Amino acid sequence: MDFKKFVIVYFLVILCFSFSSFLIYFVFLKNALKPKNEIKFNFMDILKIFFTMFLFSLVLLLVFRIIRKNTKRGKNILKYLLIFIISSTILNIVFGLGITLFFYALYQTEDKRLVNNLAVYILTILIGALFVDFYNFGYFLSILIGLLIYDVVSVYLTGHMISLAKESMELELPLLFVFKDNVKIGAGDLLISIIYPAHLLAKGNVIGFFISCILISFGGVLGIYVSKRTKKGQAGLLYIVPMVLLSMFIFRS
Repeated sequence: MDFKKFVIVYFLVILCFSFSSFLIYFVFLKNALKPKNEIKFNFMDILKIFFTMFLFSLVLLLVFRIIRKNTKRGKNILKYLLIFIISSTILNIVFGLGITLFFYALYQTEDKRLVNNLAVYILTILIGALFVDFYNFGYFLSILIGLLIYDVVSVYLTGHMISLAKESMELELPLLFVFKDNVKIGAGDLLISIIYPAHLLAKGNVIGFFISCILISFGGVLGIYVSKRTKKGQAGLLYIVPMVLLSMFIFRS
């Protein structure tokens, strides 16, 4: 894919995901979620987030490897269970069952990349919508820093995040969004990218929405560019989080 075209496509993906997450929040969750009081930045929250994500990802990697060594049925059960749990928890059981059956039918087709990307899109915007109204500056700042430290450690020091990505690909789990030429971005990176723009849109700040999408897209593209140049996996949040933080400080009300 031509690099200029890829930059545009990446921006459109972030824009589409963010706007869709806002729509899910506005239609299904706006009246259901209660606004939270401002929570101050807390260093202990950073440590809790780091260690929780670290242990969770190690357990997840172990589960993936156990399932991969077993039957194909086990792989499919994990995939559809993931889709059902997320969609039914955020919407309701009927929606969750419908979405799961929808993807069961789609996964029988030949174009697995398109189906995978659609699944990543649905699951990411659903989870993102859940956080739109729960956002507040101090706590979100703690989450971002905790996840950034976790991502750096798990990619560059322990390397288990790279293994987790490979395992999820072999299990065909919707955890990676795949562009042309096999360029990939993690669903978690996309999720962190869309929460703040969706929050700005929910607050009526349309200009902030577009500018934050541009800034965050720049960070994501930079990370992919470095990965291509070095031919090594990169911690996506190392490039995305600074742009989210910059957007937060620019548009903080």
